[in-house]
Amino acid sequence: MEHIINSQLAHPKADEQGDRPVKSEFERMLFSAEVGREGRGGDFMWPVRHANLSDEVNKRVGCPEEPDRMLSGRFVVEQAAERYFYLVADAERTMRGKFTEEEFVTILNTTCGPIWEWDTYMSVASMVADTFGVGRLDSLKEGSELRVLLKKLLDLSAVQNAALVDTCERVWRGHANNLLDEVVPEDDETSVEAS
Repeated sequence: MEHIINSQLAHPKADEQGDRPVKSEFERMLFSAEVGREGRGGDFMWPVRHANLSDEVNKRVGCPEEPDRMLSGRFVVEQAAERYFYLVADAERTMRGKFTEEEFVTILNTTCGPIWEWDTYMSVASMVADTFGVGRLDSLKEGSELRVLLKKLLDLSAVQNAALVDTCERVWRGHANNLLDEVVPEDDETSVEAS
């Protein structure tokens, strides 16, 4: 079965190179010439993710028996992405100031790169524990930095875990860490000058 994401986003107009149709700026972000399919920075899971997304999009576009009620795959993907970003932003607000800068260094060092393989079946706590060879929380000394961090991470919901992974990926991509207290959000127009 052809992936509906590609067919729904396709457009009769060709892109600048003339070799692939492009419908929107959104698709340019998904499959941009600058990044390309080979330049995904070690993202070896994209074929699986793409197939999973295709299945989920197909479930939401509507029934072919009622074509006047069907939506484009592009709309479904954009709506899902918007909802995801709202959920992440909401979860980020609940975690602002929860972790110290040193704890973030520990978290960031579990996956040293801009793409993290994460899903709801794992947690950032398990990623940190695996990195340090911790099989059980009670094997760590009470009050130790790692135990304190793991306890904080274990308390996170699935949405908070997703938001934390999203933040870590953005940090590895060169953006500020919006979960630290002293960080001015990137969209804040005020400037903090060095004294």
